[in-house]
Amino acid sequence: QLSGSSVVVPPERDPGHVYHLFPVRAANRDRVRASLTASGVETLIHYPIPLPKQEALAGTHPADCPVATRVAGEILSLPLHPRMTLSDVDIVAAAVNALG
Repeated sequence: QLSGSSVVVPPERDPGHVYHLFPVRAANRDRVRASLTASGVETLIHYPIPLPKQEALAGTHPADCPVATRVAGEILSLPLHPRMTLSDVDIVAAAVNALG
């Protein structure tokens, strides 16, 4: 339901996987989050800091990773949980698709 929307859905790598997060990418993440919140759709940012910038790795002087940095600024998670109904999915998809 999200193909052609303003968010980028990562390709499915393992169709048998039991996913616990539904991350998508949006170049204008803050605007997307605000619009979805206004529509009653909660989003979360699970990975806001790319690995090379993690404090735990500071002593190792990791190489800069511009792709990871860009993605960390774009990624957000849409609702996904075991009790989510098809109607819930339709509501989330409609809110995302309304973003234009």
